Amino acid sequence: MTAEPNLILLWKPCKRNTKRERHQVGKVKFKFDWQIVAIASACKAEAIYSDDEDIARYAQRVDIPVYKTDALPLPQSDRQEQIPFEKP
Repeated sequence: MTAEPNLILLWKPCKRNTKRERHQVGKVKFKFDWQIVAIASACKAEAIYSDDEDIARYAQRVDIPVYKTDALPLPQSDRQEQIPFEKP
C-alpha cells in the first residue's frame, strides 16, 4: 500500500488554497504534513493524534478527525497521587 497516489488525489481538490498555505508554512513542512494525512487516508485511519494545527487543517479537508494530546484522558496510573504533608 502506498500513500503517494492518495497524496495526489487528496491534494488536487484542495489545491486552490494550498499555494498560499505552502508559503506560510514552508514547502518541506507542507509536503510532510500532507504525506502524514495521505498515509492516514491510505491506511483508512479513523483518526490522527497530533498537536500540529497544519495537520489538523489538512486532515479536516479529507474528513479525518484529529485529536490533540491534551484532550486525551489521562490514565489513572499517570495521575499524581496526593502528597502527604505533615503539619508543622
